[in-house]
Amino acid sequence: MAGTYTIPYLCVLFAAVAPYLLVLSGRIGARVDVKQPRLSSDAQTGWRRRSYWAHLNAFEAFAPFAVGVILCRLENVPSWKVANVGLAFVALRILHAALYLADKGSARFFIFCLGCACTVWLYSLAIGLS
Repeated sequence: MAGTYTIPYLCVLFAAVAPYLLVLSGRIGARVDVKQPRLSSDAQTGWRRRSYWAHLNAFEAFAPFAVGVILCRLENVPSWKVANVGLAFVALRILHAALYLADKGSARFFIFCLGCACTVWLYSLAIGLS
């Protein structure tokens, strides 16, 4: 048995909820047409528009990360290894969102790449390469 996967599963939960928190942050206090919310998001400017873009990016990052955690569980990778990578991923995604909202493109891209590396690391753990 690979131990308890509570921390990795909580990381997956965070990654699943993060997109909704990001879009909500940009919509609080904004005018949103509930019949066409995507058009309202596209019409936003500044940090509100960037919160929508960060929301979309968070969805894109979620599935590969979640699958990586699941594969590690199926392959009985020790939970502490998966927890360490998962916590790094979560920290990087929080920083990524903050940099997105602050309009710091170069730093955000670097952090995005590190987050992708965490996901690849999970797959390498599942495959047995790490």
